[in-house]
Amino acid sequence: DVAGPSLRERISSGGAIDFEAACQITWTIAHALSRLHQQGLVHGSLSPDSIILPATGGCRLLRNLWPTKNPLDLNARPQDPEWLRFSDYLAPELGQVQQATSPTADVYALGSCFYEMLRGQPPFPGGGLIEKLQRHAATPFPSLGNPRIPATVDRLLAYLINKDPASRYAQAGELP
Repeated sequence: DVAGPSLRERISSGGAIDFEAACQITWTIAHALSRLHQQGLVHGSLSPDSIILPATGGCRLLRNLWPTKNPLDLNARPQDPEWLRFSDYLAPELGQVQQATSPTADVYALGSCFYEMLRGQPPFPGGGLIEKLQRHAATPFPSLGNPRIPATVDRLLAYLINKDPASRYAQAGELP
């Protein structure tokens, strides 16, 4: 029973999040994901909607906001607004037929959420589900474009949001 706005609500109302707060949220969610991964589980639907920011501070990770199957069947509901909101965080491999969610897909979603916290918008805003999946698969992530953010963050994002799942962190617990 956690009360507070979602990360999506916070970004929608206030834009990008302070760098240190974004790092703290990302670190906390990475540890929550790591606990899932150590149990052989995946989140499978990580997005700013699944991250709650309680009034008491910190953040909490909610699981399974939307019913998902593993593997995902993205063709079942291509115009569904929930899938469209979720598509901003889908790893490129999840656009392939019969591709199951995995810890590396959770890592990709975490990187996409971290990017959005720092920029105030997802990496590939606008467009439909198929267009977003294509951009996640083939278009390089846009630069953060903020000189106040250390270059090491760009390198961290490169490992989180790599197009090739074998080149990402294998699970969220590997984050430095």
